[in-house]
Amino acid sequence: MAETRQIASRIVRQLSVAGCVCLYAGAFVMTHLPPGRVPGAGLINDKVLHFTGYAGLGIASLWTHFVLARGVSGPGRFFGVWALMLCYALMDEWTQPYVGRSFEWSDLAADALGALVGLSAATLIVRRRV
Repeated sequence: MAETRQIASRIVRQLSVAGCVCLYAGAFVMTHLPPGRVPGAGLINDKVLHFTGYAGLGIASLWTHFVLARGVSGPGRFFGVWALMLCYALMDEWTQPYVGRSFEWSDLAADALGALVGLSAATLIVRRRV
């Protein structure tokens, strides 16, 4: 029984990491498409896309951290994950001019707020689950 639980726990950890990596890779691809090739562009406000995208990444990031750390994170870890997400968002914005898009501080602000909301939602979910 204990061995089955360990195998299940390992599979959940591996799937969580793989899912989170896939989401970040997908986000990178979407933010580096040439301007005319972005799905939903013009239909949905760009800042709304940034906010919701980073909210989803925030949920996935904190969930993966929870699974890997095997427990609820404290405020230091919450802000540590947020800081790493901000570094990723900054790198994402810096590299967009290479594909004909532009660096926008307002996109970075939407990313930061979306990440904060996603991390907060994940914290509430995780604490309810534990």
